[in-house]
Amino acid sequence: MGDIVITSKEVIHGTVFQADTLYTRLTLPSGGIVVLMTRDIYEIRLTDLAQVESFTAKLPGVRVVPDTGKVFSRPKVGAEQAPARDPVAGGCYMIGGGANYTSTSVGGASISTITLTPSVAYFVTRGIALGGDIMLASASTSGVSSTSTAIGPKVSFALGPSGSSSFFIGEVGLAFATFGSEVTGTRTSFAIGYLPVVVGHLGIPIKLTLFIDDMGAISTTNWLLSLSLYGMLAPTQLSGQVSK
Repeated sequence: MGDIVITSKEVIHGTVFQADTLYTRLTLPSGGIVVLMTRDIYEIRLTDLAQVESFTAKLPGVRVVPDTGKVFSRPKVGAEQAPARDPVAGGCYMIGGGANYTSTSVGGASISTITLTPSVAYFVTRGIALGGDIMLASASTSGVSSTSTAIGPKVSFALGPSGSSSFFIGEVGLAFATFGSEVTGTRTSFAIGYLPVVVGHLGIPIKLTLFIDDMGAISTTNWLLSLSLYGMLAPTQLSGQVSK
């Protein structure tokens, strides 16, 4: 006994243990694991009736039914299905940001810094997004605090095949910045990283960023390894509509 997964090309017997809008994974009776593109699946028949509702919600466009033991017919090739959404397709948005806290000791004095980095970007074409960043940082030591801000445009790149759920990313940004209450300048940033997308629309980028701060007579460089959260959203998700 086991589940049955019917694609446009084959019928596979096994146990479905994980599924989302991009990939469906099942264990074969032999113990092996098969990974299928969800968009290629026509129907899933489950022996565990309690899972039918859960998988139906996870897999729009795929017919999920209880396995009644009836003989099935092979589906027609090209049957209408909802294609898996490409999170970096043209017209999609990337909205989110990160936050971090650091504490360092310099000359016996402790410096605590809290940084917030909200961000928004729009993919003008697949894999290329234009947007902007805001960085808000508050540092305090010995009861004295200072605030730094930076705001400016950013270009983002995402490299990965169509239908993928993970991408290599790069970013270039230029921001107008204030360092404390009196010093102004620019902040140039260069970043590389890796962006996995889970449950269809949640991006968790891991980035290594080089910041170059130009304050006129003084220029400094800093490296930052960060983990952020982004919503990879289609226009219909922003408007609250459901894609057909």
